[in-house]
Amino acid sequence: QGSENEEASFAALPFGYLNPYADYPKQIGHLNVERTLETLTFRRENAGGVGMEAYALFGLAMLAITLIGFMGMMQGGQAAQATGTIAAGRALAPTTNHFALFWIIGVVALFVGIPLYLKKAYGTAHVFCFDKAAGQLTENKKPIVPLRRIEGVAIRETKDPDDRYLYLLEVLHTDGYELLVYNGYDERDTLRLAEEIAGFLDCRMKFTGVKA
Repeated sequence: QGSENEEASFAALPFGYLNPYADYPKQIGHLNVERTLETLTFRRENAGGVGMEAYALFGLAMLAITLIGFMGMMQGGQAAQATGTIAAGRALAPTTNHFALFWIIGVVALFVGIPLYLKKAYGTAHVFCFDKAAGQLTENKKPIVPLRRIEGVAIRETKDPDDRYLYLLEVLHTDGYELLVYNGYDERDTLRLAEEIAGFLDCRMKFTGVKA
């Protein structure tokens, strides 16, 4: 009877009691936080964005392709007049019309390059991973510092150009080096992320005040 009661009590326990990581992954600020026994991962999805430089390059590429296409048509017309034929297939053939060849190459490159650029601009995530199994802190899978050299985490205050308080979360390592892993306007989110790192690594956490 006692054994049955113990089994019933065990079965009635909430899942979070049995699995301390049941509430992961979770969102803190603009970071997705994942935790297992061996790893703590901060993942920031790249919202992407196409800047003015990209628009300018795209415009130049389109202009160049348009000019090459126009020159290809002119060369094809001249070739047709010289040979007395109006066969477009021959006049615009890449083997005889170099501008037509360049135009085809440019169009193909544009149609291949634009999707690749958009995929990179919108699909890349920035990931910090504290990996106990490997003993490393990595940034986008690139080793940054051994975990044994991490001395603690620090929360710093600074101000943005609009004079609003901005909170920085930095990993302190190797006798004075600082690695920025998060910045945001919500102090509570920054504190929660600092607690995640400090709890995982069992290291100190400090608030260093305003940073110029």
